[in-house]
Amino acid sequence: MFVKACLSLAIICGIAVAVISFTQLGPKIEGLNTQITTLEGEKKTATDLADKRGKDLKTATNELRSTYVKLGQTSNELVQVTSRATQQERRANELQDKWETVTKERNGLDMELAAWRATGLTPDRINATIAALKKANGTNEALMAEAVVLNRKIRDLDNQLKEYKDPLQKVEMRVGLKGKVLVVDPKWEFVVLDVGSDQGAERRGEMLVSREGKLVAKVRLTNVDRTRSIANIIPETKQGDVMEGDQVIYY
Repeated sequence: MFVKACLSLAIICGIAVAVISFTQLGPKIEGLNTQITTLEGEKKTATDLADKRGKDLKTATNELRSTYVKLGQTSNELVQVTSRATQQERRANELQDKWETVTKERNGLDMELAAWRATGLTPDRINATIAALKKANGTNEALMAEAVVLNRKIRDLDNQLKEYKDPLQKVEMRVGLKGKVLVVDPKWEFVVLDVGSDQGAERRGEMLVSREGKLVAKVRLTNVDRTRSIANIIPETKQGDVMEGDQVIYY
């Protein structure tokens, strides 16, 4: 009986302890559950936030890459725009210089026009004056040509007179007159020279014939036109045969 009483007492004590423990631990367990629930909610919130931030980071990364691409395109466009701007500026400077030049020329023409107007000359009078000057120049040129012909005739007559008075008298020609032999006739001992009255040649004038700096002979001009002359080889002066291409010079 005593044992049963002890067991009963022990059981009652155990139950009492369990009740007391449950009564004390219940609120703690409930608090822990509440904390677990709260932590799980915070974990889910943090996970969702992390996912959202991951998506935001991916989006930001894509946008950054896109921005880099656009920046590169913008840089290229900026270089092109800068180059075009430089070209336009250079072109503008050139146009400015041309404009200033044209302005100066225009101002100069305006001054010349004002000077012409100050003379009182009209376009008709100017044209008439120009025509008269052209006519006078033409007349002057004709007179000069006629004077050249007359001077040549005078020289010819003077040479003929000198030849008549003294056949051995030498005829003076222009100093430095020189040319070359074009044609040689060895049978009749005459040559054709490439000098004439336009260069200062005179009939009966004498010239030296040389080859490579050596005297070949002397010739005396017998017939002279404007650009050509015919000359006889002076026999006593021959040092060799005269050939085409030999140099002739008045001494």
